[in-house]
This record gives sequence, C-alpha cells and structure tokens, in this order.
Amino acid sequence: MEAAMLLTLDFNINFVSSNSFLERFVQMAKVNKITADLAQYMIEIALLDYDSILVRPSVMAMGALYLA
Repeated sequence: MEAAMLLTLDFNINFVSSNSFLERFVQMAKVNKITADLAQYMIEIALLDYDSILVRPSVMAMGALYLA
C-alpha cells in the first residue's frame, strides 16, 4: 500500500543496506559463493544485536567479508 502511494506521488526513495554494499564488495573482490554466503550470514547475525545499529552499513559489509 505505501509503495503504491509513493509510486503515485513519484517519490524516489532508495535504502542502502549492508547487503547492497556486500554485493558490490563481492563483485570487486571476486570471491567464491561460499565466502559470499558466509559474509551474508555474518551480517544477518550482526543485525540481531542492537549495538550493531551504530555501525555504518559499508563498514559492516566489509568487516563481514574480511572475516569470511
């Protein structure tokens, strides 16, 4: 419903998350699927912790990829 209203009003809203950063970093680093999946899992687990809301999405994505 909200999306339809925003489209009608021609709002252009983009939401950048750590997942979009991770997709780009995976392409740049040319890592395999297992490493990318592990980094994705780490981001999902980090989102369960309330303190991780203070971490910038780009830093979280790069940290997860580095740990994977």
